[in-house]
Amino acid sequence: MQTKTSQPVVAKPISIGTITLVREALAATALREAHAAQLSHALSELSYEVRACGHPAEQAVLALKHAWRGVRRPTVVGPGDWDAVYQTALTDMLSIYFHETHR
Repeated sequence: MQTKTSQPVVAKPISIGTITLVREALAATALREAHAAQLSHALSELSYEVRACGHPAEQAVLALKHAWRGVRRPTVVGPGDWDAVYQTALTDMLSIYFHETHR
């Protein structure tokens, strides 16, 4: 009788394209150069990719934080406003993650 050996599960990383999309949307939102739809689209892409990779919601949070930290705060945007962009994006992304059932 043969026994199956389990293969380690390797988490697929979030694509650089998705992280870049989120970074661009965060910066544009902070500068008020973007419509809400741009950030929503980027967060939807992130949420979809995280779910498609089988990651839990925590991975979506980590990916968003990674994207946000990878954007230099625009000089015309105060630290409080920059933090508010992240907080809003986090709330929106979690809402999308938990309510998105299909594409």
